[in-house]
Amino acid sequence: MKIVLPAEEADEPAFTRHLILKRPQASWSQSVFSVPLGEKIVPNRDYPSDAILLAFIAAGEYLIRKSDDERMRSAILTRAEFTINRFATNEPELIDGAPVLCDDSLLTVVPWHSWIDTRRVNGISRRIPDSWCEDDIGAIGAQNDYNKPKYRLPEINAQWIKMLSHCMKQSKGDDTEERYRALRANACKSFKEVFWNAEAGNIYNIVAPDGKKDGTWGSPAVVAVAMLLDEHVFTENEVDLFVSGIKKHLLMYNKDGLPFGILVKESSKRVYFGDEEYHEAMVWPRDTPYLIKILRYAGEVELVQGILRSNLKHQMDEGFVFYKSFSARMAIH
Repeated sequence: MKIVLPAEEADEPAFTRHLILKRPQASWSQSVFSVPLGEKIVPNRDYPSDAILLAFIAAGEYLIRKSDDERMRSAILTRAEFTINRFATNEPELIDGAPVLCDDSLLTVVPWHSWIDTRRVNGISRRIPDSWCEDDIGAIGAQNDYNKPKYRLPEINAQWIKMLSHCMKQSKGDDTEERYRALRANACKSFKEVFWNAEAGNIYNIVAPDGKKDGTWGSPAVVAVAMLLDEHVFTENEVDLFVSGIKKHLLMYNKDGLPFGILVKESSKRVYFGDEEYHEAMVWPRDTPYLIKILRYAGEVELVQGILRSNLKHQMDEGFVFYKSFSARMAIH
């Protein structure tokens, strides 16, 4: 039986435009494009920080493909200007607050306001290393200090830089072009200064308000570097060093000896029992496209082919098409 989609959903760019312009009250797009409530942004209850940024990236990709859509371009740039102004005025002391634009042109967010959104039973984000909050585990109200938008996350800031790049390209010739260009340039400079761990060849997993940095290897670093390959933040040698670290610390192989994917986190919690292990030593297929992009950039053709083969086999044999995660215990590191 042939399924015929409505005209506006027949092709992907048209469907994207339809969602953004014609259905502004769709539940996900309310927060994705920063609906105002008084002086604040109303964030999505699920992953608010990255949803906003990824929506602008998707809109930018649409405009690359539909460069003659002036109405869409104007709408996106208007929303972008509004959103950036809100970022700059958001309150860093607000519990569960929206992203805050800092003087170094990077964003600070609540630690669990990204894809890794699990929290301990006391409300402290599992993105916060155990060693940072040992004294606060049982303290009443201590979680409040860990639930303010004061933390720098690499994947959020990579998405932010990517959003600025799209805004800069689409505002070419407009008054705002130089503002986007300056913001992006400073954000790229600050990103490397804040997140790049030259000694380990890694990206810090999270940076605290007091400057503490977590050097744990994890998939957010892979997402960040993959998104910034076109932004020329890192040299080829630095990317090669990072890829070596991925292969040593994160890459997992299946029992057939084929590379499968990367761990969310290099962790001793390698068996899945529940939420505590949800974002630990688990392989999530959602990270694999970013991994493949970096491996292709580094010329790791055989690894890419192996990942594609193992994922296809997993899809056919174990229902991966329905988004099954993969415990480290099921693989050989």
